[in-house]
Amino acid sequence: MQISEEISGIDPGEPIRLSDYPMFYFAAIQAQNFRNMAGALDVIGVSPTEWRVLNLLEERPGRTVNDVADLAVIERSKASRAIASLTEKDCIKRLETKKDRRKAELRLTDKGQDLARRAREIALQVYARNLKGLSQEDFDTLMRCLRTIRENTLVTEQYVDIEL
Repeated sequence: MQISEEISGIDPGEPIRLSDYPMFYFAAIQAQNFRNMAGALDVIGVSPTEWRVLNLLEERPGRTVNDVADLAVIERSKASRAIASLTEKDCIKRLETKKDRRKAELRLTDKGQDLARRAREIALQVYARNLKGLSQEDFDTLMRCLRTIRENTLVTEQYVDIEL
């Protein structure tokens, strides 16, 4: 039996205990990880959102604000604020694109590359604590399952037939 069949067997007239719902754990883990990461990164003056921007631009230089927001899974307004903050700190430079002068490619400055490296070192320590006790096999299984769930959530057309 697939999990979707088990879930569909739940009595809709009864409350669902949050502790039985995987998405509750995703939300709880994300919220706590954000708080942990904020505390850890504060020593270098970087927010978790700024860290994600730095990391993305280190990995994929030359992206636009929209690209950064989409790829780093950050609301556009929060991405824009993080990019403005990092630009003020001289960590990001904006370069006009030849195709569309309204858009700017974002690149890390030398200072931004150094800050990205320092933030990565801190973030990896937080991630290691979060994943403590998982074997490599557990980790591989977790990532495979998360990728499957992520792909499932991207298919919004399937929700058109939800009955009330």
